Amino acid sequence: PKQTCSFRHFKYISLGNSILLQGLDRFFARSSHNRNRSSFSQRIYFIGNTNSFGAGLTDVILLKAHDPKPNMNFINFQVDDDNSGNSQGDNDGLIDTGETIELRITLQNKGELDAFNINATISSTDNNVTIISGYQDFINIPQNATGSSTSYYIFKINSSCPSDYYISMDLEINASNGGVWYDSFQIHVVGSGDPVYHSFSVFSESDGDLPADNDDIIDAGEIVVFNLTLKNLGGASLYGISGILEENDPYVIINDNSVDFGTINSSGGENSGQFGINVSGACPDKYSIDFDLNLTDIEGKSWELTFFLIVNGTPDYKTYSFTIIEYEGDGDNFVDAGESWYADISIKNNGSAIGKEVYVLLNSSDPYISFYNGSRNLNFGDIDINKTAY
Repeated sequence: PKQTCSFRHFKYISLGNSILLQGLDRFFARSSHNRNRSSFSQRIYFIGNTNSFGAGLTDVILLKAHDPKPNMNFINFQVDDDNSGNSQGDNDGLIDTGETIELRITLQNKGELDAFNINATISSTDNNVTIISGYQDFINIPQNATGSSTSYYIFKINSSCPSDYYISMDLEINASNGGVWYDSFQIHVVGSGDPVYHSFSVFSESDGDLPADNDDIIDAGEIVVFNLTLKNLGGASLYGISGILEENDPYVIINDNSVDFGTINSSGGENSGQFGINVSGACPDKYSIDFDLNLTDIEGKSWELTFFLIVNGTPDYKTYSFTIIEYEGDGDNFVDAGESWYADISIKNNGSAIGKEVYVLLNSSDPYISFYNGSRNLNFGDIDINKTAY
């Protein structure tokens, strides 16, 4: 079909298979052989007229033929934090603080032609992310199809980034037969590290002001090396953790005050280090020594923890968990007359000293319960401070 268009001002129009141009006044000049759109991409036309005084006016018309192209858009991404290749993380498929992420991006071609030799670059103005490798190639993507980057984008989330935080990423896409296209997306930083003091145990004792008794308990007059365990309660692993021990106590001198805890895994991971102290022989019995522990990660983020140790402390045991499991019976997990069950018990030391060779005796005065010989009094071994034994 033909189209009829009239113009007074500079315009752009899209052509169909053919077009008929009609002037508005005295004359209309046009190029020849312009009616088939396949023979040109754009032409310039002039419309001229004269007023009553004979002065001429000319308007310019630019006609552009339809030019189909690809049209690239961001679709989604895949997170890799498995500690393999260039990634460093806890392998939960989530982006957390302190992690180095490998990201594979998927694009979609919503245009009218296949896209060839595609590449895309990511960038961000957010200071909480450092982009290590921001350029990747893609496979050729046909019209109305999707394709993923041939390798991973790599970036690092700073350990000082807050948890539950969104970072905007900009995407610039190019192809050999189209572009530039601009798009954007967000990444969600889910978890962050949370180190806490967990437990303590004596590693060695030697003579100081007084002879050491090697009972695995801090006593007055001893030179003590102890293990201190940190626990990470956060959803992100902690990397390159180092600690400096400080105190302001007249009865204690710190001999070894620095420890490298290294990496502490997320969601309950633990790691330990050793410190050394000299306890004065004049230190009172059951005296509480307060310590500050200043932690720093590989990027310089810091935490300050506090804990205390008791001189000549004593253990204190609590039942941490107690469950009974059917051993001989009908298998319905209900206690019935005539059945045999066994108890699964864990004990925690909430005291201020290690528990040595801890035995737990299970007993009952109920006439309907009896115990097998040898199963009532069990050895749980040594239980460190704040630790649990099963």
